[in-house]
Amino acid sequence: MDELALFSIGHSNVPVGQLIERLRRHDIAVVCDVRSKPYSRYSPQFNREAVAESLEAAGFTYRYFGDALGGLGGEPAPGFARGIEQLVALGEQNRVAFMCAEADYHGCHRQRLITPALIERGVSVWHIMGDGSLERGAIAPEQMRLF
Repeated sequence: MDELALFSIGHSNVPVGQLIERLRRHDIAVVCDVRSKPYSRYSPQFNREAVAESLEAAGFTYRYFGDALGGLGGEPAPGFARGIEQLVALGEQNRVAFMCAEADYHGCHRQRLITPALIERGVSVWHIMGDGSLERGAIAPEQMRLF
């Protein structure tokens, strides 16, 4: 059985076409938006409705997960575990990338919250970098749970 893999991507402030190119390079079919507040006056092309329209016009499926998997609000919300399970289930059927605004995943909740939760469930995570290359997600020592 092949290992289940999910992808992580940060849109930054690039033209939406560059985001689409990186997604296509890795055969992504579904983009799950994990931003708590999916709006920006600096990058309006990534406002929730605009990016959904652009991605769907390019042949991707857009799903909003920011209510469950968004990074704002301190401790993960009660729906976080349910959101992770939904993300995994979607990944079992499609090639999925979860998207936030941060270009560098190291300081983003994609790395701090979502990646460890996925790895603990046996899912591999691959971060799509700005140049299109991949970096394998890992749990940092400070993220290890003490039992």
